[in-house]
Order: sequence, then structure tokens, then C-alpha cells
Amino acid sequence: MNSKKLRLTAMITGCVANAGLAILKLYVGLISNSISILADGINNFCDMFGFIGASIGFAVSDKKPTDKFPFGFGRTENIVSLLVSVLILVIGGLFCYESLERVFTPLPITFNWTHFALVAVSVPVKIGLTALFAYVDKKFASPIIKVEKLDCVLDVSITATTLLGFGLSQVTSIPIDGIIGVIIACIVVTIGIKLISKSFSELIGKKYPEKETAIKTLFENFGCELKSVKIFDYGNRIYAVAVASTDDESKFTEIKTEASKAGIELYIDKGENYGKKE
Repeated sequence: MNSKKLRLTAMITGCVANAGLAILKLYVGLISNSISILADGINNFCDMFGFIGASIGFAVSDKKPTDKFPFGFGRTENIVSLLVSVLILVIGGLFCYESLERVFTPLPITFNWTHFALVAVSVPVKIGLTALFAYVDKKFASPIIKVEKLDCVLDVSITATTLLGFGLSQVTSIPIDGIIGVIIACIVVTIGIKLISKSFSELIGKKYPEKETAIKTLFENFGCELKSVKIFDYGNRIYAVAVASTDDESKFTEIKTEASKAGIELYIDKGENYGKKE
């Protein structure tokens, strides 16, 4: 299965799974009057829309470059990652407010083991999705897949905490449901902020010291003098421009071939004008 099909399959699987979990949790949350379970369900609905957006991102990012966009559409994935992160942040903020209200004005929670089991189904499902995204990310690295994998790990923790609060709400007068709702919301907000920061830095163009070091090592191994190198990441296409000199220009062809194997399209300026002033 090629990169596009595998990533789309993972996204569709995640979308369907989260839609099912969201419906289950919203049903249980409304029946039991649990704000923490409702928050968990809304979080799954956000994940579902995130997967839909990610699928659109994958479809667009794999389009061939055009005259107007010669470097392709790979950064579409970064844009979608940013939008999903903002959505996570907004939803987390809204439910933090709702949960705080439940802390100060708690409502009775209706508990039964059937509802507990319905919510608990989320844990193995999310663990399975985490394994799926880890496999896809290992095969075809993608910022969206990384975001969704992290989100699945977070969801397992959130659901486990929600179940704990759901059970404890029956044996204590402390507004544990509202407190756990606040904790979940704060975790979601924190993750949202971190993901926004990461997505934004990739969009505006961060440094890639590991790739720069790899290219420098490549030139050294071929006995060429590297004067400077710049990395440009366009999502699914990574370009590098190097200024270098050598007494055997056939080495440049070999260096480009090795760089291509590492997923870098390398352009080499022979450096005749390097250091000269206008």
C-alpha cells in the first residue's frame, strides 16, 4: 500500500472509531449527568473532525507541483495540523469553563456498570489507534499522523481518569466529576497550545540542525569543501541548497544521489562567486 492510501486508511479508521466513541460517551454523559464524560465525548467529536480535515490535507498535499506552486502542496498538512490544534484549544477552554461551574454547583451523577463499560471501550480502541498511527508514522513520517498519535495517547489517559471520577462520584460528596472535568480540560488546553506552537514553527520555517549535520557529513565523506547549506522544508518535499567546491565535480553527482536517498533534493552551487562583493 502506497503512502497516500495508507495514510488515508488510517485517517478514515480514526474518523469512524472516534465518531462511534463520541456517540457512546455523549449518550452516557447525558444519561448519567456527568460533565467529565460529556467533555470526553466532545473531545472525541473534535478528533473526528480533525481526521476529516487531515484526510483533506493528505488529498491536497499529494497533488503534483504546478507552475503557480512549483514546490507542491506539502505544507497543507502543516496548515491542517494548526487548525486541528486550534480546535483542540478552543474546545478545551469551553469545557474548562463548564467543568468549573460543576465544581461550584455540582449535580447528582447517575452511575451504573453498563455505562461504565460503554465508556471503558474507548481505552482499547484508542490503544489500537495509537499502534496504527505509530506504524504509519514509521513508514511515512507526517506531522498530522504525529499529532493524531499523540492525541490518542492523551485520550487513553483522559478516559481512564474520567472512569476513575465516574466511579468515585458514588462514594464521596466532593464534586469529583467537575474537578476531573477541569483537569481533562486543562490537559487538552495545554496540548493544544503545544501543538499550535509546533505547527506554527514548522509553517514559518524552523532550522533543521540534524539534516544540516547530515549534509555536512556527506560532503566531508566525499572530500568536498562545504561553505554553506540551507534547508527548505515544503512538507512532503525537502530541498537543500549548498555552496561547495571540489576538484572532482563527479563527486557532486554522487552526493546528490545519497541526499536523495535520505529524502532531500539537493542543489549545489559551485561557489565561484562565494564571498565576492558586488
